[in-house]
Order: sequence, then C-alpha cells, then structure tokens
Amino acid sequence: MDRFVDAYVDWREECVCVWEAHEQWSAASSPDRRLAFSCYRAALEREEHASRVYAELVARLSVAAQRPMGSAASVLGALRRKSPVVV
Repeated sequence: MDRFVDAYVDWREECVCVWEAHEQWSAASSPDRRLAFSCYRAALEREEHASRVYAELVARLSVAAQRPMGSAASVLGALRRKSPVVV
C-alpha cells in the first residue's frame, strides 16, 4: 500500500508542478518565454510519467481485488510486483 500512496502523492505533486510551470510560462517576458515553455513541457512529461506509474498500480490493485477470498495477499503481491512502465 505504501507504493500505491507514494505513487499517488508523486502524481499530485507533479500536477502542482505543471500548474506552476504553466503560470511561469504565461507570465514570462518575451526573452524568457522559450525557456519557460521548455520547463512547462518537461513538467508535463514528468506528470505524465507519474500518472502512468499510478495508473498501473491502480490497475494491479483492481485486478487483485477481483480475486476470490484471501485476496489481501494477492493485492499486496500485485502492488509489490515490479514491471516497467512504458513511457
């Protein structure tokens, strides 16, 4: 469950970073707009990655929760398994 909560928190923190980067880009002066936009795009990419990690854990939890009784162990096992997230 710790990985699940950590992934959620990571995703929400990246969402905040996207909003902050967007605000900085919107307020940037002409000479700084290109750099600010690059920072905004990087924030979007980090948020997308964090959302995929979280979504994968949610999917694992959902599948494990649909298993028959005794599924607490299978839920924990699903959250502990590591598989790469495709970005």
